[in-house]
Amino acid sequence: MTSSKSKIKSSELLLVFIILLLLYVVYRNITSSVVLTKKDRLNIVFYSAKTVYYSLGKNDVSYAIPFPANMEIAVPGGYGNYRVGAIGKLASLEKKPDIFRKAFSAATGSFVDLYFYPRQINIYYSDQSPPAVLPGWSDIFLNSSNANFVDRLLTFWQIIHADTNDLQQITDLPTKSAGQETVFDQDTFYKKYQGFFYKKTYRNLKDNVQILYTKSYRTALLLSNIIEGEGIRVVDISQVPSTIRQPADKVQSCLITYNKNALSVADDLQKFFGCKKKEGKPDTSDIIIKLGILENEWQ
Repeated sequence: MTSSKSKIKSSELLLVFIILLLLYVVYRNITSSVVLTKKDRLNIVFYSAKTVYYSLGKNDVSYAIPFPANMEIAVPGGYGNYRVGAIGKLASLEKKPDIFRKAFSAATGSFVDLYFYPRQINIYYSDQSPPAVLPGWSDIFLNSSNANFVDRLLTFWQIIHADTNDLQQITDLPTKSAGQETVFDQDTFYKKYQGFFYKKTYRNLKDNVQILYTKSYRTALLLSNIIEGEGIRVVDISQVPSTIRQPADKVQSCLITYNKNALSVADDLQKFFGCKKKEGKPDTSDIIIKLGILENEWQ
């Protein structure tokens, strides 16, 4: 009898443990959800033989940008230009799936929130722009992704309620020639489309940013274009004086200094760039981003 009661208690404890574990997992998925924190717009890349970037407006226009596999785009991190169809293999070899987020954020001048890619990576070849049809359930639930389960559910919900007829396609991607290669013209694209994917919340808040860099103005300008493309105004890009630069072997994480009224925007910048953050009293702007290690990561 005692042994039987002991087994029952053990089973009950195991059941309680499993329930608590499931509740914890659900809690962690909800609190770390990217989709739940998005204010106006969700930017997603579905990478495959038919790679498409989607910018889904919650109460605004939605856009789709198909990227031909044979078009080269700049890949931050010192990788130079890479064919879109080979970026997946690069991310796999480097064991850095975040390459998807950085590459397409740089190309579109926006914060890529989620990316989905095949579990089995191949190299793709095609000069044609893929049709920008909305992805299906298998693209969302069976692919690898930086999305957790809650994000996958919410993304699926948003997509099945989207109207394909209201999805505006951007297919006239500007290019330039580099030998025999066709390279995406990032600067021309920014001039034509920057602001198409911005979030009204940021525009309404009117917080502005100053960027401090050490080595590369070009890298600082790239990050400025991405931030501006989100609707956050960048008022200045300045080089850190040589007298206060850190030694190359002691370059630290980027640092966001913000006034207390700009906490919401500072939080979003921290989440996207992975910076440290502290409250302060910036003199020339609401937020100062000292790039630090970001100069190498987004080179």
